[in-house]
Amino acid sequence: MSVVSEGGLPSAAPEAPKRVDGRRLRSARTRQAIIEAYMTLLRERLRIPTAEQVARQAKLSERAVFSHFADLKALGVAAFDHFLGRPLSIPAGDKVDADRATRIKFQVEVRARNCENWLPLWRVVARYATESPDIAHRADIVRELTRRRIELLYQRELARSEEHTSELQSRFGISYAV
Repeated sequence: MSVVSEGGLPSAAPEAPKRVDGRRLRSARTRQAIIEAYMTLLRERLRIPTAEQVARQAKLSERAVFSHFADLKALGVAAFDHFLGRPLSIPAGDKVDADRATRIKFQVEVRARNCENWLPLWRVVARYATESPDIAHRADIVRELTRRRIELLYQRELARSEEHTSELQSRFGISYAV
């Protein structure tokens, strides 16, 4: 591969390989191990784990946990981000044109799976949402994503509902929010 010099002419000098900082990679792996340990403990227990439990599960020291996260709320936010960053398990788009019974069955199955997967993180929400705007914001994102999926799956029914509501409002002068 040739490199272009400042004057725009090709240079014979090969591109220097990009150096990877091993410390940053190790730090990222440690951070990931802490988040995964936290999530594992959330799934196994009914309570939010302590820093000591997370450290033990990750096979690290408590100092390592707190060198990556200011407190357990910050770790909860990171766990939420980790979970939000995962791709959707099943896209809803391929079910939009299915009959209503198929869409309802699909929605029930997805909601059941999501409830099982999200239950551990909702413990974090229940514990820290009033203290952490970051966690409250992420919970709002999850609610919005759920609402959008439902709107996508039931757009035909919702459109008819809006038409019906408009008709009632114009016919009877009723004003209410749906």
